[in-house]
Amino acid sequence: MGKYPVYAIMALVFIGIIKLIQVTAFDVEQYKKSKESSFANYGTEISEPEWKKKGTDLNEPSAEESKIDSNPSDSISTKESPSSIQDFEVAKEEESSSDESFQSPDPVEEKPTNQPVTYSGLDDLKNNYLAPIIASLPQGQLREDVVIRYYKHQKDGYKVYSLKALGYYIHEKQATETAGLGSNVLYYGDDVNNSDIQIVALTLLAEGLPIKSILPTQFSWKATSIEIGTDTLLINEEILSEADIKSFVKE
Repeated sequence: MGKYPVYAIMALVFIGIIKLIQVTAFDVEQYKKSKESSFANYGTEISEPEWKKKGTDLNEPSAEESKIDSNPSDSISTKESPSSIQDFEVAKEEESSSDESFQSPDPVEEKPTNQPVTYSGLDDLKNNYLAPIIASLPQGQLREDVVIRYYKHQKDGYKVYSLKALGYYIHEKQATETAGLGSNVLYYGDDVNNSDIQIVALTLLAEGLPIKSILPTQFSWKATSIEIGTDTLLINEEILSEADIKSFVKE
């Protein structure tokens, strides 16, 4: 082969390299333009990111949250949240008043049946407690719901019998072991009303009988009785005052 064909081949190779470089440069330029065009289109299609919606401070409410706060009617609750303790108390009162129609009425306070009625004194007891009971009895008949059991002492005189005028039945027996000492104590049964105990005690005290103690009886069969007896251990004790008997409450 001559040298001219060699130069021809080298020229063709050189021209091919130049063409390859031109094609590559063109492709790079096209890729660059295509990439820029793609990002430009991408930016116009998507919405703003959440952090941009909320601003630079992530604690700042979003546009949607601000809409809810500024339009209470669009939120779940139609009441605004209280902004202070005072507002909270006002809101609480309003809520309470709005529910009044659904609250049950306050129960009527009933007086406990186990608590005795308080009377100012003997006259009050006679007029308000005893008089209606006496009025319900047949004429000349004594009460049968309470029995006065009395162990007679000569020292007592007729003081105890003043209870008959108040409608009490007196069952009497002669005192033996305590004869000559005189009565000084009352024993009451479980079924006796507290007011009857006070009436008997105040009446005997007014008559001059030295009542020094009022105690429950130890015998169940005396449940409806008020017993007037004597306790030797009480001889030197002080006599009960009117105030003591007024405030008496049976055990």
